Amino acid sequence: MSDFPRPCQHCNEIVLNRTAYYRNHKKGRCLVIPGDPREAPARSEMKRAKKTRDDDNGPDDETTPPPPPAVVVFGSANVDLAMRAPVLPAPGVTVLAPSYALAPGGKGANAACACAVTGRGRNRIAMTSAFVDVFDVVVKFVGAVGDDAFGAMLKDAFADAGVDATHLATRTASAARTGCASVIVDARGENQICVGAGANATVNAKEQLGGVGAGKMLRPGDVFLTQLEVPAREVWDAIAIAKEAGLTVVLNAAPAAAVPAEVLKQVDFLVVNEHEAARVEAFAVAPGCAHPAALRGRLDPPIEAAWQIAREHRVVVVVTLGANGAAVALPVVVSSKLGFIAGAEVRRFGVAPLRANESVIDTAGAGDAFVGAFAASLARGDDVDTCMTRASYAGAAACTAKGARGGVPTGAEIDARTREEPRMAPPTRELFDARGMPVPLV
Repeated sequence: MSDFPRPCQHCNEIVLNRTAYYRNHKKGRCLVIPGDPREAPARSEMKRAKKTRDDDNGPDDETTPPPPPAVVVFGSANVDLAMRAPVLPAPGVTVLAPSYALAPGGKGANAACACAVTGRGRNRIAMTSAFVDVFDVVVKFVGAVGDDAFGAMLKDAFADAGVDATHLATRTASAARTGCASVIVDARGENQICVGAGANATVNAKEQLGGVGAGKMLRPGDVFLTQLEVPAREVWDAIAIAKEAGLTVVLNAAPAAAVPAEVLKQVDFLVVNEHEAARVEAFAVAPGCAHPAALRGRLDPPIEAAWQIAREHRVVVVVTLGANGAAVALPVVVSSKLGFIAGAEVRRFGVAPLRANESVIDTAGAGDAFVGAFAASLARGDDVDTCMTRASYAGAAACTAKGARGGVPTGAEIDARTREEPRMAPPTRELFDARGMPVPLV
């Protein structure tokens, strides 16, 4: 298993991955006073980071910053056929809709595009003694489409968002068509969705991630993001391949499905919504470990479920709570009268505020925007609070326009939103040991 996440030995902040360690915490960098000339990383550290992230046999240039951070997304790509009707059709009943719309979709593709957009245009940071521009996050999508008009539409959408679709497989029309989802929304906002998997059912992790050329795509220290909208067996294989290659693994367990314990051991970050978290038994939590008596009433059910999963499997669990914000459960080792025992810290984040001229129009893309922004921030080496804050702003902004991708903000726009008033309140923090007993935070 990876050495991360783990507490920093200097400031005790949770360090999420190797990139964050070398950029922000190596040799006590987290304790340096802003403006101190020592704030810039030593060249030897840059050289070490470059060696970690890039398997280049050529000589290292000490003045060259590490290659741009990357996120590899393994998942689904669909075209959504969306209709608004007065009522949802009952069995055997035909309902007329005034029109329809075609739009690129699929949880994997939506998250990849959100990751590319929110990872673009970030502020500059110090890489040497002078400031240099930071590279945008590179996003690579791995999936499958058909050799048809819908497939061409999705490839154009990836290009427009700045996603590298080099590893997107194209299946012949006789083998499989591009995936398609029928989405019907009634006057009350209720929906009815049916997904035709098509080419998504043909993705092959070992062929597309473990084949020739995959070594240059999967670099140690980068982020690997996947969901459950392609065959589960392929997702499990993809996670194993990415973990063995040294990537930080993020699993968005949606649509809701059971995840084996042996798979969770290879996952660094698990992202679920409040409904998916409620099915705690789907995440291999032992019956005797669920719902400790001491914890009852202290946490809302979805957050309690996140705490249970984090404590049981030593994985960072992020749970989105809709209009109630989001929370993260971080596995920690707690000192108690019984010695050092496993526990988890819970941090709750409020809803990111909208601007005065904005309102919620469509929540369809909020979850994928949150996940994409979280992965982009994680790849850049941000701490957990920054990842959660930026993801929250991205998810909120995505609700201000129609469609799953219409309102996703760029990284520069998220920077601007975080500086505007009113701002998000700092997260609340609570620590509980393995029995569910509260423990004072140091």
